[in-house]
Amino acid sequence: KFAHGGPWSAVDLDMLIDTAFHKTEVRESQVREPSAYASWVSVICKNTFRNYLRSRHRHVPIDRLPSPAFVAESPIAYPESGPMQRVLARAIDQLPPHLRSCMRLRFLGGLSYAEIAECTGRSLPTIRAFVYKAVQRLREDEEFLKNMG
Repeated sequence: KFAHGGPWSAVDLDMLIDTAFHKTEVRESQVREPSAYASWVSVICKNTFRNYLRSRHRHVPIDRLPSPAFVAESPIAYPESGPMQRVLARAIDQLPPHLRSCMRLRFLGGLSYAEIAECTGRSLPTIRAFVYKAVQRLREDEEFLKNMG
């Protein structure tokens, strides 16, 4: 893997072989089953290589990282009025109270997650989790699905 894998130098290869050999030599007495010796050495070589790869990760100062472009989610409200919205409202009324309030604000009120968090005093991750759980329950509600068509 090392020889075929990347921009490594011969010095690094020698260092890895030396490190793996030293580890096997020092811990050789730990091998209880002589027939497992080859696989044991293989594991040491693999782990030595993995440690080498982990140590090569370059650390980039945080001020040099590009800043992510955050896009606010657009508020949504169920666009239909009339019977479909009443079916949705009835299904929301069947949810537990903590999920019910979030769903009303999100789907009937058209508020964003941040606005719901502000209204309810709950954290943004909690609001997202509540809406997710409520949507999952509605997806499993046979009567709701039947009435929505």
